[in-house]
Amino acid sequence: MVMSNVIASPSAEHAVVLRDGATVAVRPVVPHDAPAIQSFLERLSPDSLMFRFFSLGVNLHQAAEMAAHVDDVDAFGVIATGARDGRVVGHACYVRTSADEAEIAFATADELQGHGLATILLACLAEAATRNGIHHFVAHVLPANHRMIQVFRDSGFAVEVGAAPGELLVELSTQLTLEAQGAYEQRARVAARAATMTRPQNGPSALRQITADAMRSRGDDRLDPK
Repeated sequence: MVMSNVIASPSAEHAVVLRDGATVAVRPVVPHDAPAIQSFLERLSPDSLMFRFFSLGVNLHQAAEMAAHVDDVDAFGVIATGARDGRVVGHACYVRTSADEAEIAFATADELQGHGLATILLACLAEAATRNGIHHFVAHVLPANHRMIQVFRDSGFAVEVGAAPGELLVELSTQLTLEAQGAYEQRARVAARAATMTRPQNGPSALRQITADAMRSRGDDRLDPK
């Protein structure tokens, strides 16, 4: 991948820049993150919960516990936290379903949807998956989640979208196309300029800069983005 090692080690944390120049901290999930993930899920709007879980009746405590159950090989997760208060504002995960395939799922805070965070999380998942021998992702998306579908299409990964009963099935590679590598570099430059303009609020310019768009999926632990 071309994403300059967003996650350099299982315990690494990096600041990343969103489209508007705001920064968030991104790091792999660890088991004790379950309460923070549950709090994040509880703050999502009904629409975001529906897109993520395909239901409004999900047990959020159980979902958070499952999200924090990781081994960093067959089950991997990543969270984004706010620069000011440290609260979780995004979560993504994959669960291996075969030797070289995994199902993905994620969600972003309502106020950050459309800012590129979901694509950053997708890139983190793809980078970790590639290291662990996973070359294909599968995601399940509600047909009404048009933004998510477009995010996948614009992500830079080779994507195929097919119909399934009551949902859309998205299949994508964990490798960026050559054309998309240039697009990511351009997004990084845009984010760098935005960060320069907002630096008094968002901290030093030495922060690692990445840009994005978004994604979503399901499973027993159905998580979604936007």
